[in-house]
Amino acid sequence: MNVLVACECSGTVRDAFSKRGHDAWSCDLKPTERPGNHIIGDAIEAIKSREWDLLIHRLIADHPLERHVLSVLERKQKTIGAAIAAGQEEA
Repeated sequence: MNVLVACECSGTVRDAFSKRGHDAWSCDLKPTERPGNHIIGDAIEAIKSREWDLLIHRLIADHPLERHVLSVLERKQKTIGAAIAAGQEEA
């Protein structure tokens, strides 16, 4: 499963998924604190960069991208839900 852990620089959650055989990545504006798959940059761009099976977003109080990230995820979820309802495999 392709997993993105947005707004994580510690690598803790990413590494937990990696140990279970998933292609797990973390993303943050800061570098990762431990070696591993990590995208330095905007979470929105990381979300758009590939197809993710699971997205985990660590909500941070007053995070400037929080509302935008959630609105993108909500739209994607609705698109996928509509495709499933219509009998399609992918949106």
